[in-house]
Amino acid sequence: MESAIIAAILITIAFFSINFNYLNQQSLISNFEHIDLPTSDQLVIIEIDNESIKHFDKWPWPRYVYADLLNSLAKSNPEIVVFDIDFSTKSNMYHDLLFSNAIKEVPFSVVLSTTIVDAKKTENGDIEYVENVPIDALKKYALLASANALVDPSGYIFKYATFSDNGRPSIGAILANRPNVSTEPIQIDYAIDPGYIKRFSFKDVIEGNFTEADFKDKKVLVGSTSIELGDMYTLPKYNRVPGVFVHALGYESIAAENHLTHSSNQISFFIALILLLILTFFHNDKKLVLTISINLIAFAVVFMTNIILHHYYFVIFPVAIIYISIAISTTIQIVQNIRYRAHILLLEKNKNNYNKALINQVIKENTNGIIITSLEGKILVANKKACNIYSITAKNIKHNESIFMFIPESRELFHNVNIL
Repeated sequence: MESAIIAAILITIAFFSINFNYLNQQSLISNFEHIDLPTSDQLVIIEIDNESIKHFDKWPWPRYVYADLLNSLAKSNPEIVVFDIDFSTKSNMYHDLLFSNAIKEVPFSVVLSTTIVDAKKTENGDIEYVENVPIDALKKYALLASANALVDPSGYIFKYATFSDNGRPSIGAILANRPNVSTEPIQIDYAIDPGYIKRFSFKDVIEGNFTEADFKDKKVLVGSTSIELGDMYTLPKYNRVPGVFVHALGYESIAAENHLTHSSNQISFFIALILLLILTFFHNDKKLVLTISINLIAFAVVFMTNIILHHYYFVIFPVAIIYISIAISTTIQIVQNIRYRAHILLLEKNKNNYNKALINQVIKENTNGIIITSLEGKILVANKKACNIYSITAKNIKHNESIFMFIPESRELFHNVNIL
């Protein structure tokens, strides 16, 4: 009962005083690494790669290049084309006009990206967002979508915004075009492998190196994959990737039939508390290995249950507090075992001291000559009178020398005793 109370107090203190975000995130990353899922096959990426940059000889490209891209895609008639590219600054007016006319004339929707770069409070307390948007000539005929990414304090991107802070739909949301999509950021499903997404080099599309079926009725995302252009983010499982893949995974997560949901920390706490109380009933001061084995089994069950809930029921469980409860149970058991062993050692020491005192009082101080030996005749104890009679020294006793050296006739006596 005492250990159960201590355990309950410790887990409660831990829950209310420790931030478990890092541990829960590591558990989530571990879950994602156990499975790979294919993509929806509806998205195609046109990548601005190093080969394409070299092909056009300079960066930024003149905007007629993007007009040429739209015109090349027109014969395939994709469902939508989204540019994850900043068009917020003016360039050559004629080139801008060519791009604007292409946006207007192609038979599919064209989406240009925006980015919130700052936010400030107005005098009346409202928040005013500073947003980079495409120039008027381009946004006149295009739809707009936010390209902002939600970077966690850890440096990873775990969630994807369906709408930006100013209410603009994100690139992933506008690609998915799902009704009743949540206005809150969703968990990106990193079990989805972006390697399955079909990709074409920008240069190849401009040169017509594709078939009509490659883009027909597809959702097309245009963005940089060149490390030299920056726009890189750190993702769980996939490490550093270009921003275009963040939006691709955001789209795939929104478009998926089942969305990942987070269980509450409070539910995890109560499960951790109940599990900890159950484990304390298995504590056994004498059988440390058995109890630790039970704790390891509990850990394995929690680990597998967490993976099953994630991959088959799409529930993300914050298990860090549950793992902590198992660690607390193990620690308490080890401490109890140490205390038990120390107690046994103390009892044994007291017993030995008592035996020594008894020997000193009953044997060594006895007026008769007394010698105690082992069954083999090795001298264990001899009092002073016996030592004087048989010329036994302290060195003889220390080395457990044979009594037969000092009392030869005792050999027959020992022989008879052993027969009995």
